[in-house]
Amino acid sequence: MGFSGLILTDDLEMGALRSLGTMGEAAVRATEAGHDLLLFCSSLSPARESVTALLDAYRSGRLSQAELEESATRYADLKRRFASLRHDSSPRPL
Repeated sequence: MGFSGLILTDDLEMGALRSLGTMGEAAVRATEAGHDLLLFCSSLSPARESVTALLDAYRSGRLSQAELEESATRYADLKRRFASLRHDSSPRPL
């Protein structure tokens, strides 16, 4: 599709993902699907479970280290662009 920006999930704690199994598996699948940021909006427990599952997936090779680095670059680029808005009051497209 050509989109090169940051991709965020909706809140992973909502009920739609319960049929996939654990929250950790849902997080890994969301990452496999190309999401850069995973949102957990209610509690820390599912986020901690997901971090463990993601680390295991990267260590085992299920998830690509190269894709992780690309995701980190997209995040850093967006952060830099927002930071520049604080110093420049003229509107410009992101």
